[in-house]
Amino acid sequence: MTFQISPQFLDSKLQPGCTLEDKIDVFEDRMNGWLLQHANALLDEKYTRRKDAGFAVLTLVTGYFEPIESYHSGRSSDHQSKAFFRRGFLRVFLNLPATLKSNGFAGADQLAVEIAEEVYIHLRCGLFHEGGTKHKLVVRQDTAPLGFMLDVTTGDVGSIVIDPGKFLAEVQNHLNNYVSQLRNTSETSLRQNFETFFDLKMSSPQPTILPPPAVVK
Repeated sequence: MTFQISPQFLDSKLQPGCTLEDKIDVFEDRMNGWLLQHANALLDEKYTRRKDAGFAVLTLVTGYFEPIESYHSGRSSDHQSKAFFRRGFLRVFLNLPATLKSNGFAGADQLAVEIAEEVYIHLRCGLFHEGGTKHKLVVRQDTAPLGFMLDVTTGDVGSIVIDPGKFLAEVQNHLNNYVSQLRNTSETSLRQNFETFFDLKMSSPQPTILPPPAVVK
């Protein structure tokens, strides 16, 4: 029996003796073919409901940040979802601290961390646990993928604005660059961490009990 392990590949792609490049192929195909291509399709002009698709796009895209940190670090995020999401988010929005600093915000590095954690709470936890974003999150077409307002009294993050299309573009750009780096054989540590987590993700201490073949009517 063969299994589809990504849109383009069967389980034979990862048989014993497969190469790191085979694993990178599967990873890229999964991220694009199971997540990001569908998010892009929801924003395509041919999709008649695209103006209402922002939350659906963000639901797909938000699943990127936590696992991408696991691939970067070579470790599982078990019981550390918030920390891994935050670090993955700041990898994608790598220039956020510099942008904050250039706009005159004091403590730019710490503010970037606070923004990432607010995104975790109001976007990720809202969508995944409550079926919608929480009160600080505003979804709309905007001039940038990510914006925010500070509470003038406390200095805390008071609201976050996300443009789904531009937000998706940032994630897609990160994936493209990350895969390009992985295919560079001189990136020894990056490739080793990727393979460590990929192998961990594909392995299981207990065998899977397979269901009978589906009966298609």
